[in-house]
Amino acid sequence: MSATQVPVKEGTRLFEELLAVHAVMTRGAELVAGSFTRLAGGAAVDTKALVTTAQWLVDLVRHHHRSGDELLWPVLRARFPLALRRLDRLTEEDDAVAEGLDDLEGVIARIRDERTVGGSAAWGYAMKEGTLTSHRIRDGLHKQLASRNRCCEDCSPRSRTRTYRACAGR
Repeated sequence: MSATQVPVKEGTRLFEELLAVHAVMTRGAELVAGSFTRLAGGAAVDTKALVTTAQWLVDLVRHHHRSGDELLWPVLRARFPLALRRLDRLTEEDDAVAEGLDDLEGVIARIRDERTVGGSAAWGYAMKEGTLTSHRIRDGLHKQLASRNRCCEDCSPRSRTRTYRACAGR
């Protein structure tokens, strides 16, 4: 913190950092879905970069969910049980995103293993499934992270900073 910055409560800073990670995951999902859509439509896309980015997204989302399940949610549940009751209702969203990540990983493997770019039935299937799956993940993450953000907001100090409003979509 510089001498010119207004002090921010640590709880607010942690919440804004969590929102920033959610924004990175959302942006990554949008980029992967957009790339699959362009590729399926016949546009030139660097498939090696797409595979690398898609795998990065899968790994990031899984790590984030695992860390939250192990570290964040137990603490918040203990301190704010009423605020976090809605987490119990998010299981379907969690399952849909997890299933989508598994499916995307299968598509990634097919693309990685494909020896020729385009032309084969396996390639066409991978593009179709990659497009559908990446859109399902993108939409599921948007819904899931919005729910998570509301839960965290209920437990965190209210912040009216520009960063908070931008990340929270306000």
